[in-house]
Amino acid sequence: MMQELLTKGIGHTEFKDSPVGRIPKAWTFKAVGDICKVTSGGTPDRTNLEFWNGNIPWIKTGEINYTTIYSAEEYITELGLKNSSTKLIPAGSVLMAMYGQGITRGKVALLGIDACLNQACLAMLPNNELDKYFLFYFFSKEYENLRLLVQEGTQKNLNAGIVKEILLPLPPMDEQVEIRKRLQAVDINIESKQRKLEIVVDLKKALMQDLLTGNVRVP
Repeated sequence: MMQELLTKGIGHTEFKDSPVGRIPKAWTFKAVGDICKVTSGGTPDRTNLEFWNGNIPWIKTGEINYTTIYSAEEYITELGLKNSSTKLIPAGSVLMAMYGQGITRGKVALLGIDACLNQACLAMLPNNELDKYFLFYFFSKEYENLRLLVQEGTQKNLNAGIVKEILLPLPPMDEQVEIRKRLQAVDINIESKQRKLEIVVDLKKALMQDLLTGNVRVP
């Protein structure tokens, strides 16, 4: 559904070739750097206790996992913010993991709070031409392709320069919002089924405990 909506849109009958593939005639395309403010973060000195355990959320790549982030595993202080290269990123930004072993690199998340990031995270704040959810879903679809756009070195990493040059299809804003609504409806359905699955799994564990220990006898 993401592939269909993010490349063919809703109700289009006329298409054109473009640098981002075949897209509806009414669409255009732009580079991420032209429609988003792109920045990364930093890490306050770990040896300075005055920089840590404050009230400013500080996000790491392991927390970026296709969700909306409302809290952090670690927090820094105002002193930590002022005395490091990290920055306060506004809610509404789309985050991307630039570094990371295994499956981490290339994952994205939405930022639901103002927060700081470490240097392995990238933040993209869209301008008024781009819906943040459309950007989020676009990069969710492009995960495998993103992982191929890496800088070779001791570790394969993405960076701000690479991401800024990525071209993305750009429907009119009203269509971006409609695409977002349709994909969000699917996400809500998935979350509902996941909760039901968790309940059934817990029930199975309880039954196994009762039946395999003899707490409940089977005739």
